[in-house]
Amino acid sequence: MKQSLLLVYCLLTCIILASSCSKKSNTTSDPMNGVTPLRTSIATKYPADTIYTMPSNIGNHGLKFHATWPGSITQLGCRMPTPGTYEVILFDYDANTLIAKANVVVTNGNDFAYTPISSVSIVVNKFYVVSVNNASNGVGQRYFQLFKKPTTIYSIYPFRVKQITIDMPFSSTGNSSVFPRSNNISDYPFIRGVPDFVFEPAAR
Repeated sequence: MKQSLLLVYCLLTCIILASSCSKKSNTTSDPMNGVTPLRTSIATKYPADTIYTMPSNIGNHGLKFHATWPGSITQLGCRMPTPGTYEVILFDYDANTLIAKANVVVTNGNDFAYTPISSVSIVVNKFYVVSVNNASNGVGQRYFQLFKKPTTIYSIYPFRVKQITIDMPFSSTGNSSVFPRSNNISDYPFIRGVPDFVFEPAAR
């Protein structure tokens, strides 16, 4: 009888532990549970295969994008060579208005960092801009630039990562994360910044 009770107790403990681990692995705070376009782009070396660092001239480095599937953006992020706190902003492209922003704390220049935001519903085929300012506490820091070897004058845009299409780069100078209004054809072979976000696709 005692052995039977002990066996039942062990089985129940295993079930509870397995359930707990399953819940932890599905947490939405893990960016890997959503689509991270730039993180995925760097990992797959598509469309750019080389990364190097740029001077610390302060500016806003943005990417215009749209979604081909409904969903929500739940986190904003970036990858910067130097540890620090960087402002990442999500804009409505057509209205030139701010939708959300986050102070992203980078501790490791070899990976992306993300900060949760209030969920933003994304409309299919509507244009948005995500932008990062490369100043940390008002001091300009070096930033990454991606390109495809050999360097050419040809555009790498648009490119698609799962349900997100990155349409073109935008940039502007200044130590305030404002809408990056200017774009330059010479930027088209490059991805600068590098800002990112977590897109959670709606259920099919």
